Amino acid sequence: MISSFFVGANTLLTESQDLTIISDNIANVNTIGYKEKVPVFSSVLAQVSTSESGSKEVASYVGISQTLNNFSQGILMQTDQPLNVAITGPGFFVVSDGSQFYYTRNGEFKLTKEDDKVYITTPDGLKVLGTKNVNLSLTELSSLSPIDIPFSIPPKPTTTIKFCQTNLEAAASICEAPFDPLNSKSYNFSSSVKVYDAKGNIHNIEVYFRKVEDSKWEVYFGKDQNIFNKDNPITLEFDSTGKLISVNGQNTTQAFLKFEGILDNLITIDFRKVTNWSYNFTIQVESDGYPLGELTSLGVSKEGIVTVNYSNGISKNIARLALAYFSDEQALTEISGARFVDTLNKANPKYFPAGYVSSILPSALEASNVDMSKQIINLIKAQRIYQANSKAVITSDEFVVDALGLKR
Repeated sequence: MISSFFVGANTLLTESQDLTIISDNIANVNTIGYKEKVPVFSSVLAQVSTSESGSKEVASYVGISQTLNNFSQGILMQTDQPLNVAITGPGFFVVSDGSQFYYTRNGEFKLTKEDDKVYITTPDGLKVLGTKNVNLSLTELSSLSPIDIPFSIPPKPTTTIKFCQTNLEAAASICEAPFDPLNSKSYNFSSSVKVYDAKGNIHNIEVYFRKVEDSKWEVYFGKDQNIFNKDNPITLEFDSTGKLISVNGQNTTQAFLKFEGILDNLITIDFRKVTNWSYNFTIQVESDGYPLGELTSLGVSKEGIVTVNYSNGISKNIARLALAYFSDEQALTEISGARFVDTLNKANPKYFPAGYVSSILPSALEASNVDMSKQIINLIKAQRIYQANSKAVITSDEFVVDALGLKR
């Protein structure tokens, strides 16, 4: 008789724990990356009687032996934030406070400035981890590092000038007059190219093309009538089909020149796409180098590659997000912030670059996987079980009262 009180009381305690779990799930229905908690109920023997015929259970009650996490995919919600990212498939983002790794499905990241660097972090400042090698294949990562973003990039002086889709008109006349930038009759065509010095200053360099023989041309570079190679023009020779066959008499398509007073380094000049056809003069010339650039925007690709754009027009792939995979996800311990830790070192994490096992959905977040309707049903069920066991305790109490009344 007394055991019925024990069974009822323990069942009431178990159902109150179940109510706590259900309430936690409902409270986190809007928490990004939250994973539903699932209680595991099991019977517990309260008393066993033993006789000659064997052992027999006299009383038992139910308890919650463990609480599992439902790691199924939550709904993916599009946002307009470039640092909101969601995982499509298994895996976890890896974040760190500098001493411990944490795992989360919450990809609600932001930029955080620390000293002279900018890091990708969680809203509360944990650094997001990845790898600097953005071109990795499906290879397990042996080490991870915080993703830091240069807030600005220093200027880069020009080192290469490349002529693209350039044609020197084969029918052009041969120039008889000595070359003089002030005399337009001493050259056939001219154009300009922009170059950058070591401080990021931009300079317009004039380019002059002068036909000296059939299929042979001279090229001069200068600025403000100061010709850098006036005494040593670059010579281009073409074959009968208009194809470039030599530069400065050598079997090459490149020449080297120094722009005195502007750039201290030698400039590589690439003529490989220059032709000498019976067609109008055309020119397209490109140069590398750029001025100081400041961070303007960034984004994350479906492969998890972080691309940064700067005010000088330069874009750089600077890092790649890492994802963690576990042989036993249930070995993870949940902590605040929809994060998990491998407290017992039993989850066996393996780290891979994003985009292979699972992809990244840019400008999106993974919602909680809690099903509200299911939780309401569980709530009603827990309430009814609690009420029924309360009634069982009251009934047991009435039986005890009646038994004590037999004494009278």
